[in-house]
Order: sequence, then C-alpha cells, then structure tokens
Amino acid sequence: MQNPIEIRQFRGTGILAILCFSLVSSDVLSQSDGTDIGAALIDYAAIQNSIDNLTVALEKTRADINRARFEPAALVDSLDFDAEAVIGFVRDSIVYQPYTGALRGVDGTLRAGAGNSLDQAILLANLLKTAGLDARIARGTLTDADALRLLRGTRQAEPGNSLDYLQKTLAANFGEQAGQAPQAVAWSNTRLAADAGKLVDALTTSLQNAGVDMAASDVQDKWLPAAKQYFWVQYRDGPAQGWQNAHPAYASSPPPESATAEEFFQDSVPEAYQHLLTISAWVGQWLAGKVVSHQVMTPWTRPVANLDTQTIRYRNSPSGLNRDNAGDLSAVIAGTQILVPMFNDATAPGAMAFDLKGRVVDPMALGSNAGIFQTMGDKMTAVTGGLMDREDGQPVMALDSMWLEFTFTAPGGAQTTHRRYLVAPRVDHNSKERELLWPLLTSHSYQVNAGGQPLDYLAERYLATAINDQAWLSA
Repeated sequence: MQNPIEIRQFRGTGILAILCFSLVSSDVLSQSDGTDIGAALIDYAAIQNSIDNLTVALEKTRADINRARFEPAALVDSLDFDAEAVIGFVRDSIVYQPYTGALRGVDGTLRAGAGNSLDQAILLANLLKTAGLDARIARGTLTDADALRLLRGTRQAEPGNSLDYLQKTLAANFGEQAGQAPQAVAWSNTRLAADAGKLVDALTTSLQNAGVDMAASDVQDKWLPAAKQYFWVQYRDGPAQGWQNAHPAYASSPPPESATAEEFFQDSVPEAYQHLLTISAWVGQWLAGKVVSHQVMTPWTRPVANLDTQTIRYRNSPSGLNRDNAGDLSAVIAGTQILVPMFNDATAPGAMAFDLKGRVVDPMALGSNAGIFQTMGDKMTAVTGGLMDREDGQPVMALDSMWLEFTFTAPGGAQTTHRRYLVAPRVDHNSKERELLWPLLTSHSYQVNAGGQPLDYLAERYLATAINDQAWLSA
C-alpha cells in the first residue's frame, strides 16, 4: 500500500505565461480585416488592462479555494479549534496505509489523506498544538493480534477530488461557460486507457521474462513488522491536566490493548524514524578510454517529509555570462570555458567547477580569471595526448556525461538510488563539445512526491503560478 516516492522533472516554465498571454491579448492583437499584425499599432494599454482584469479574476478564484483540504492551519480554523473535532477529522478522514517511518509529514499526510501510524500521529499532534493544546507522540510495540487488526484497516485514500463548489466562482469571474461542469469522460473508451493497457501488458511480459513472479502474494508477513512499530498521540489542555490518548490509525475500531509507551517525541522526530533524500551531482570524464566519475557537489540531505511537493532546482552557471551579453545566448555559449554547479538558485554546496573536457577544480582556485583553468588544462591535454595517442581516433580527454543522483534512505538504512542525466553517456567523444552546453545550461527542476495531491491543492498552485506570471506579461 505504500506510495512510492517519485522524482518528477520539469524543463521550462513559460508555457502557462504564454497561455495567459494568448488569453488576454488575442482580442487586442487580431485584425478583423486580415491585415498583417506586424503592420498594426499594438495597443499596449489595452493589453495591460486585460492583464489586470485577468489578475483580478485569478485572485478572486484563488480566494475561494477550500484551503482546509491541504493547509493544516486552515483546517484547524474550519474546525473551530475544537480538539475533539480535530481528533475526529484525522480519525475519520485520514486512512491508514502501512510503511515504515515518517514519509509524508504534516502537510503531505493531510494532502494525501493517508499515512502510517507515525505520519498520522505527526499530523494530529501538529493540529492539536495549533488548536492550543499540549501534544506529544508516543511509540510502542504492538502484539501480532493488534498489528493484524491495524493492517486489516488498510484502505486507499479518497481525498476530495471535486472542484464542483467552484462552479459559481468560475462563472462569475470568467463567464457562464467556464462555470459549467465538464462532460463526463468514460475512461475505458479513451485512447489513453488503451495505451496504458498496452504499456501494462508490455511491462508485465518484460517482468515475467526477467523471472519476476507476478502471482498475487500475501503481504501480511511483509508489513506486519511495520505495523507492530506503532505510534499514537497523547494530548492535554495544560500542565495541570493528565495526558489522554488518541489512536487515529485505528479509525473507528477499538484502540490497541498492547499500546504501552516506550518513547515520546515532543517537538521533532528522531532521524532514525525518517526517510531521507540525498542529492549529489557528478560528471563523467572520458580519460584514455575509460570513464572516471568526479563529484561536483557535496551531498545534500533532507527528510523526505520536509520536501514533499517542494521544487528542487539545478543548473550550471556558465563563465561566459556577463551583463553585456545576457541577452545573447550564442555569445554566452561561445565565451563559456567552465561551468559552476548551482543548486536551488545558489552556488551548490561544495561546488567544483568543470569544463567540457571533464576536468574538475575548486572554483575558489580560479579567482577572477576562469581562463587560467582552461589554459593549464590545454597544456595538460597536449602533454598527455602525446603520451596516450589512441588508434580509434577518440580524444584522450572529454566530458562523457553529467548527472544528478537521488538517494532515498529508509529507516533502517536501506537505500535506493535514482540517476537523472543532464548529459547522457556519449558514444562518440569526437562530437562537438559546444553542443553539450545547451543541456548543461538548462535549468532542471525536480519535485519529490511522497503521496497523492487533492485537486484543490493543484488548482491553488496553478492559480498562484498564473498570478505570479502576470508580472512577466506586464514586462
């Protein structure tokens, strides 16, 4: 039942702005008589007025989004800061799913509408504290009988996936047609369903050919240890009051008889119970017929629960960029000798500069003259080239590849690593080096997804992006 952690990658973020531009300006820029638009006088004031009107409409629509479905503070407010109502919400609306450790955290568990006993306890403790109560998380070990009863309550989440309540808002802000409910689509009749079915069949065949057993199996033994490590919440009105127990993971079932607290967490969850994500950047250097890996960014580690839906950005800053050629990509590429890793819009931790031959150096050693690195490297290439001339015509030294590594560490230490290439391993190292610069200079955005997202949250994020893009349209 555990939702796998996903790495989603996005390139380019201007599409929404372009769509908005077409919405606000098509009536201004079109010519009824067919005259070429290049010869027409563009009414910038009218365009700006359209942008302003669109911004107001977007903001009004965003204001009507039900934020209680994805924002803990808004949820507590909607429940009137009532402790029993808060407990009842988590108990009845957040379903149990078995996995180990803290994976989704407060926001992710609320958005997914599901979590294991620890993530449910993290969410409930946070909500109770927001409501003004003392709360702490307790950990204990369940008997097999209590753990099996917990596992039997495993369900798929059913988060609010309808935006029907926004129909009146949409009609008022964008016209009656926008407020009309879309026609229902029969999934089984779509081309997407057919293509998905073919993909599933192909994957199933590949797995079977690889010797993977596709037969149904009893997952009880697999998830019983995870269920036995059990977490719940203890809360009270104040220091003079006694602690009360809340067991949201058991929903409407009786609480476990074997829940005896062995450990308490007041303000944070120990790292031993967390899923961690580590990101590092690498270049592969073709060196005399072999590929040597160089790390160009110190590993960066954070709890997955803190990163759910957060955007992670990586790019390489070119040495050829300056204030005089910022608008001339060709000049930037022509003048670039080295690149410096950038992570989340800042120099990457422990960044090592590299060039198109795969040579790596501490950028602090370059000073203000990046050409020193290139000159020294060219001299080294000239020397080594004479010593290691290759019969197949391949160069002695070249940049072979560049990638990011995403390593997930589960509680207990088990690790899974995913590699995402900016430059895939090259077959021909004699190809033009400058052609590698485009993917190296491109900004790459990634997003960690540890659970499902309600439509309300996705709509709010979409509207927020559209509103932010209005400044770009105005410019």
